[in-house]
Amino acid sequence: MPEEKNRKYRLLAINVGSTSTKVSCFLGSDPVSTETIRYRAEDLALYPSLGGQLERREKDVMAFLGKHGISLDDMDIIVSRGGARQAVARGGVPGG
Repeated sequence: MPEEKNRKYRLLAINVGSTSTKVSCFLGSDPVSTETIRYRAEDLALYPSLGGQLERREKDVMAFLGKHGISLDDMDIIVSRGGARQAVARGGVPGG
């Protein structure tokens, strides 16, 4: 088990804001790549709600990952905050 104690987990962090999505990948506590994806207010006005923007923002996050040669399958942990998702218990997923 000592190797688990020293393991550096790969983390994808997503922060959804009103006019941007911040995406960062970490290896342990070291940032590997970070980007702020900005949106113009007139582009976001095309969507009736923040939930309506989900497909667009997901596509942009996937483009970020592709640009940096990162696969979701490589991630040990994915965290997100903000946006229109319902709160879940720590370690849980809705309906999980």
